[in-house]
Amino acid sequence: MARLQDAAIGANFWALDPFEMPGGPDGVRWTIEGRRKEIYRAVRRWCSGGAVWSLGRLIFDLAGLDDIIL
Repeated sequence: MARLQDAAIGANFWALDPFEMPGGPDGVRWTIEGRRKEIYRAVRRWCSGGAVWSLGRLIFDLAGLDDIIL
């Protein structure tokens, strides 16, 4: 759980704007939702790297889906 919390803080997840989708030729679209106490946040991003991509990758790894290549 600490890894996930640290990754969310590192990605500035709780302060991000909900939508930022410029798109691009390479990358993935992440929709990441989270809740801490009574605060709910959903963030949608086009990512080919960076902190939000790392957060999404960690979620896959923690779910045991580490063999998926993104």
